[in-house]
Amino acid sequence: MEKLPTLMCKRLYLRPFSLNDAKTVQLLAGTKEVAATTLNIPHPYEDGAAEQWISSHQERFKKDEFMTLAICLKAPDTLIGAIGLEIHRNNS
Repeated sequence: MEKLPTLMCKRLYLRPFSLNDAKTVQLLAGTKEVAATTLNIPHPYEDGAAEQWISSHQERFKKDEFMTLAICLKAPDTLIGAIGLEIHRNNS
C-alpha cells in the first residue's frame, strides 16, 4: 500500500489527515483533558505541532510503521478525533 486508505461506515468515516485539519487538531489536542489522558500529546500543544504531526503520517505509513487516520462524522462533516494502527509485519 502506498496511499493511506479511506474507510466508510454508516455514521463515520476514517480518512487521511490533511494540513487543512491542523487548526482543528491543535484545538482538540490542545485541551488539558486530552493531554492528561495520553502519553505523547504535550500540554500546551505548541503552534506548528499539528502540521508537523500530520506531515509525518504518509512517510510512517510508507515505511510500514504506523497508520494514522482522522475520525470524521459524515453529517455534519466534522473531524472528531484520530485513530492509529501500529504495524508489525513480523506478526502477520
